[in-house]
Amino acid sequence: MPKIQVGASKAKSATKATTTKPAKQAKEVKEKREPSAYNIFIKTEMATWRQANPGKKVTEAMKELGAMWRDHPSNPNRGKAPRSKSKAVSAKEKENALPGVLPDSDDTVPSSDD
Repeated sequence: MPKIQVGASKAKSATKATTTKPAKQAKEVKEKREPSAYNIFIKTEMATWRQANPGKKVTEAMKELGAMWRDHPSNPNRGKAPRSKSKAVSAKEKENALPGVLPDSDDTVPSSDD
């Protein structure tokens, strides 16, 4: 026969009453910002691309549209060199970096065979 806990329900209700959460505050409603030139370009060109290429993947569309965007007149970065995908190193970091220590060509490294 299971044991009956006496007073357990009273203890839970007493602790629950003391640890109630404060009422949630209403979140601020932020205004949506206007779509960028790139967003507008993709929205208009994606519709035409899908009509011309039915059944193709969206990844293919984005590759082609990205290449089209690179030379599009509404692109503010048109004509600039693309950024490198590796982590950019600032000029200060380059100055503070320790020079690499490379062995000279006439220095010989002793081998373990000697």
